[in-house]
Amino acid sequence: MKRIIPIIIVIITMLGCSNDHTENAPISFKVNSDLLAEEFTFSEIGICFNPPKNWEAVNKAVLSDLQSKTMALQDTTGLVVKPVNIFMENSLSVCVVSQFSSPLLVKDMQQNYIYNLQLENKDVKINEGSFAHNGIDFQQLTFNKSGNVNLKLLGKINNQVLFLVDYILPLKDYEKSLRTIESSIGSIRKEK
Repeated sequence: MKRIIPIIIVIITMLGCSNDHTENAPISFKVNSDLLAEEFTFSEIGICFNPPKNWEAVNKAVLSDLQSKTMALQDTTGLVVKPVNIFMENSLSVCVVSQFSSPLLVKDMQQNYIYNLQLENKDVKINEGSFAHNGIDFQQLTFNKSGNVNLKLLGKINNQVLFLVDYILPLKDYEKSLRTIESSIGSIRKEK
């Protein structure tokens, strides 16, 4: 009996330290690879991702310029949302992958970001949801503004990393792009 208790403690500890522990209910996506571009790896965040097919990455000079400008846009808590890469289709549809940096804890960064988003968009209804996919917890925020649909996915990995995948596309193109966006979201996974 004395030997069983330490074994049980070890098993409980191992289960509690699983790398795929998520807070939200897991869901799966139907990923159609024919709708996706090549995979991109973002080592600074720790994820891999496929943007929609024909959504091209912006050139490095444009990305660098946007990154330097976002550093000046931090909020009062020091929260900075820095684009890591931007993908565009015909200058109408955009996907931005960003990382968060702040002295705050991940859950506080997430709450501050959502609070500031709601303050800036008081005139629109923001639909919220949460799910887990590929061991990553996601908070989904969707709203329509200025003729565009904005789908924001805040991804949280092991309460240590917070990132954002932001899809912005014209409302008129949203329905025909749903399968492509679903496939792209379904491709997000932790870097191996």
